[in-house]
Amino acid sequence: SAVELQTNSIQVPHFILQATEFINMHALNTVGIFRTGGSKKRIRQMKEAFNRGEKEVITDESNPHDVAELMKDFLRSLPDPLLTRELFTSFIQAGQRLETDELVLCLAYLISLLPAPNQDTLKVVLDCFLNVSQHCEDKEELDGTIIPGNRMDSTNLATLLSPNILH
Repeated sequence: SAVELQTNSIQVPHFILQATEFINMHALNTVGIFRTGGSKKRIRQMKEAFNRGEKEVITDESNPHDVAELMKDFLRSLPDPLLTRELFTSFIQAGQRLETDELVLCLAYLISLLPAPNQDTLKVVLDCFLNVSQHCEDKEELDGTIIPGNRMDSTNLATLLSPNILH
């Protein structure tokens, strides 16, 4: 079907798909996700396993802070940043000079200039960040149980993560 073709044609690193799926399933209510560092030892072990070509580096038992830290490290370590060196100045100037409506149009245009794998990866990563930000505040269940928010609103996420996608 068309949906399967579209799904199969996206070009996103397997690790990013694993990390974002894990975060969306297991870490939305983890306080300080992306801000609080994980275990250096566990992160190193996961990175070594990933570099050896192991496919399932992230499991349901992985620590959310480790996965988030490794995801930031992965994005930071790309040979060319997700938003590319070539477009860096354009992204920065757009953010500094344009009002909201113009900015949205300009950013959409700049993103369209990115290579397809960068566009696909950016969409997956930003969808994950949006999901995280939508769980930033505490929520009360019908039975009165409080589900803690992760405290990571869009401003916190942008501050912590933009250096990893822009360099």
